[in-house]
Amino acid sequence: MVLYNRRVNQGRAIGLAIELYNIDNDPNLETPLASTNEITTAKNVYRFDFPAIDTYPSDDFSDTNSITHIASDTLALKEVVSEFAESANITGGLKVDTITLTGTQINFNSDSFISNNAGSNSGNHLVIFINGTEYKIKLENAS
Repeated sequence: MVLYNRRVNQGRAIGLAIELYNIDNDPNLETPLASTNEITTAKNVYRFDFPAIDTYPSDDFSDTNSITHIASDTLALKEVVSEFAESANITGGLKVDTITLTGTQINFNSDSFISNNAGSNSGNHLVIFINGTEYKIKLENAS
């Protein structure tokens, strides 16, 4: 995404940040799909690179203002924008050393999740819901 700041006063873009939403899935515009950092440097051209930018051939970029080509690194101030994890799809395996849960559950789909705060009287059980059915695993101190 390229933003042209074509006014004598380049400072007018200072403080601007961009958020992208999918109005079809989020009609109240509550969950951005992606967002940029706030602009803090006055420039004529800003380029916001999403992960697919590497798929464009080099002749799609231009060192001059263009309505048909993407602003090059030499023309624009570039920022790399990552989509939020909620919109990412992982295929194959995923290995992590630590998962920090800031909420109370991990969702796999609308009917399956693991929770540390679900069901009545969960006590010292890990509660797992699979396709709407609750399963409890009793947790005991190993010592």
